[in-house]
Amino acid sequence: MAIFYSEKKNDSKVVYDAAEKWKKECLLNNKSLIWDGEPVWTVQNMDRFKSIFVENPDESGDTFDDKLQKQLEIESIGVYKFVIEMLFMYYLYPSSVSYET
Repeated sequence: MAIFYSEKKNDSKVVYDAAEKWKKECLLNNKSLIWDGEPVWTVQNMDRFKSIFVENPDESGDTFDDKLQKQLEIESIGVYKFVIEMLFMYYLYPSSVSYET
């Protein structure tokens, strides 16, 4: 379970604002969180990601980043952007997750 540590009053507002924008733009309208107006959260991008990542896992001993890079090497820019935005949302909340881990 994620734990949010607040250092200043209302410093979580930025996090909640980003989550609200994600809900409105991405989940409800298939748009992008980062690239304004682009259709990133489409069924096609989600299906393609599921096919290359979920249904064909890389079980090598490589790092997550190396495995993901290999899995994405021949994918469209739309799939790359979808993965970038998913990782952005993943790292938005937990205070115990870092790039290194």
